[in-house]
Amino acid sequence: MNTKKTPEEKAAAKENRRQEFQSQQFKRGGYSISLSALALAIVIFVNLLVGKLPSTITKPDISKEGTFTLSDATKTAVKNLAEPVTFYLLAETGAEDTTIKQLLERYDELSANLDVQYVDPVQNPYFSQQYTTATLAPNSVIAVSEKRSLPIDYSEIYVTEYVYDYSINNYNTETNFDGENAFTSAIDYVTSDTLPTAYLLTGHGEGNLPQSLKDSISRQNILLNELNLAKENEVPDNAACLFICSPSTDLSADETDKILSYLDAGGKLLLITDYTKEEMPNLASIGAFFGLHKTDGIVIEGDQNHSIYNFPQYLFPIIANHEITDPIVKNNYSILMPIVQGIEEDETHRSTLTITPLLTTSNQSYSKISALDMKTTEKEPGDIDGPFNLCMLATEYLEDRETELIWFGGSSFLAEQVDSTVSGANTDLFLNALSYLCEKENSITIHAKDSTAEQLTIPASGTIVWGILLAVILPLATVIYGTVIWRKRRKRV
Repeated sequence: MNTKKTPEEKAAAKENRRQEFQSQQFKRGGYSISLSALALAIVIFVNLLVGKLPSTITKPDISKEGTFTLSDATKTAVKNLAEPVTFYLLAETGAEDTTIKQLLERYDELSANLDVQYVDPVQNPYFSQQYTTATLAPNSVIAVSEKRSLPIDYSEIYVTEYVYDYSINNYNTETNFDGENAFTSAIDYVTSDTLPTAYLLTGHGEGNLPQSLKDSISRQNILLNELNLAKENEVPDNAACLFICSPSTDLSADETDKILSYLDAGGKLLLITDYTKEEMPNLASIGAFFGLHKTDGIVIEGDQNHSIYNFPQYLFPIIANHEITDPIVKNNYSILMPIVQGIEEDETHRSTLTITPLLTTSNQSYSKISALDMKTTEKEPGDIDGPFNLCMLATEYLEDRETELIWFGGSSFLAEQVDSTVSGANTDLFLNALSYLCEKENSITIHAKDSTAEQLTIPASGTIVWGILLAVILPLATVIYGTVIWRKRRKRV
């Protein structure tokens, strides 16, 4: 069979191919291919561009608690990093906690000196043993610098607390995401040349600090050591701060002299006192050194907007603006001060002293002289009119030194049950005050975020409506729309 084409057939075939390339159908196809290629190129370019954008833009924080919004304190601490710090997230590949991972991404974007790496403990089971002998839970983090390292267990990132619920007269568990506080504190710990030491005075029946508060102090990278001045010649030279917490008996004259010598040389003092019938002239002399004294009695709040309902001795004080209190004010938290004395400024004191109230009561407050023996919280003859200061900061600037005092008029605000009533704000205020005196302003406490998932509750009738809409109407509408489009296109052919 002869399949060779004649010259005429070849010319006809060539003409047909030329006409095909010039046909409207070919032009439409070429146009569609060009548009598709252009669209693909744009998509690739946009993806590459978006990949270079920070997660604050690509993953905006829409959480109610602002879980992924870093505080100013964190931004300052990370941006000012002068040495490399690496965060290692220990989790199986694909099983990383998305909240922790996304928060670490925000840290990573703030500084070239901070790096985040992911370690699969299944593939590298001995990695954590380079830094700790403890067994870390999945999704724990290890912070590492050239100076030291710090393991951050998952339980320190998601903190479970027992919160007292007055409505049921019992405790409920509450889980909060404390990642930012843990990570920022870790950065401070692994990069600090030295860690400050606060000395807790003992030997006078001082009140016991809750263990949770001691743990919080440790997380602030402040060492807390006990000090019995009856056994020591002086306050240690390495004391960043002396802490006196609610002594039940007075200090001796010798101890008082040692404390005053420490303060006169530029020492810092955190003082918490409680109402007592026992006279404490030596302790009072330390307050007088800073131009301050206690008001007699216990403060009662006459303004119901500044106390717990039916408990006017449980005060919600007015919070002054100061770097110690600013994180509390900025986040709209309240401070609860129960069974507290007023602290007043002496009529005369050294002109070099600067005294700043941090917590105050309303003008309707008064101090009950009968105090713990009172039969009523109503104001009686002899009670002292307010307002009162419940927490004071006194500072003295001299040529070569600076001494400071922060004085709280009651210790009950540190009780766990009281603290839980204001979502931990009391602890935050205490830690901010201690960090301020220890000159660790970058360790100003970052409040934990509520990680409890909020549920969308839909009534039964609504469930039926939404079920029909999603399972029947929308799929049916999609099929009908697709059929109409298909029929229109068939008619064009």
